[in-house]
Amino acid sequence: MRLALAAVALALGSRIACGESPPSADDPQVRARAQTIWRERCATCHGLDGDGDGPQGRYLEVKPRRLSDRAWQATVDDQRLRTVIVEGGPAVGLHVGMAPNPDLRDQPAVVEALVRHIRRL
Repeated sequence: MRLALAAVALALGSRIACGESPPSADDPQVRARAQTIWRERCATCHGLDGDGDGPQGRYLEVKPRRLSDRAWQATVDDQRLRTVIVEGGPAVGLHVGMAPNPDLRDQPAVVEALVRHIRRL
């Protein structure tokens, strides 16, 4: 799976290097990369459907956020979600168990696709 992620990242980077506009969150390659990241990194704690019931979540001191909770979603803006995804929980006063994803710092379209995924939960 890491090889597939690397190939997608390389393809996206090559497009920019060739003078094409940066990819958007609507780009199929970007959406595919975001879905892979969701399954491999996020769903392990938050669950595939964002219900906070991922297989690793049960071992955490602080249980993962139920991202599918509409009441919670109404209280959080997209910028906060972006910050948490890239910088981790402590960046916004949340638990250290919400790990950062610094490799996504230079991939705003992927981060945006992840935010859109969370909003659809």
